[in-house]
Amino acid sequence: MAKVTALKQKQEEKQGFSIDDVLSTATQPKEARSSSKTPVLTVPEDVMEKVARLREIREELDSLESEWDLLSADTVSLVEPLRADIIRRQGYTSSVKVPDTNGLSATISWSAKYSAVDISNAPAIEAVIGDRASQFFSRETKITVKDVTEDALRDLIQSVGPERFAKFFTVERWLSPTKRYTEEFYTAFNEKERAALAPIVRQYKPSVKVK
Repeated sequence: MAKVTALKQKQEEKQGFSIDDVLSTATQPKEARSSSKTPVLTVPEDVMEKVARLREIREELDSLESEWDLLSADTVSLVEPLRADIIRRQGYTSSVKVPDTNGLSATISWSAKYSAVDISNAPAIEAVIGDRASQFFSRETKITVKDVTEDALRDLIQSVGPERFAKFFTVERWLSPTKRYTEEFYTAFNEKERAALAPIVRQYKPSVKVK
């Protein structure tokens, strides 16, 4: 152990820095985990009845939420063609009001948010819309540092050359639809193009609000 410590000190003197000191500046303190399990209380009968009722309500809400999701999706699928027609005739709109049988209405809104489109789909998209892809998609990049050994960290601190980039970093790349893609989806692309793009570029579900 003494020999290892002495060797480490010599390395630090040669480098001009202590890797432990460098890492300590980016280290976040961890909270101690409790080893105790969640206690089970002994409560009066009326409290147990309230908890039982809470469970019943939660189950009812879960059931209603499932029905809400299915009914919302069905309504959106029926309303979407009507919204598309308005966009073609009057210009882009992100929201529409849909009347009900009680004289009230629901507002359905589409956001300009999409699930990440893997960069591997770029050729498929370009095959559909050609050179227009650069107008409707921007290339995004996210770089994440990997967990590395102490020796690798020492090398990284000293210098990272282009040829060694992949040793220390992982890279995520994806396509992000532009504002034009959202606003001109029904006017810039024909029906065949929209049908081909929809399974690849998945827009977030529109919100449904009832007042």
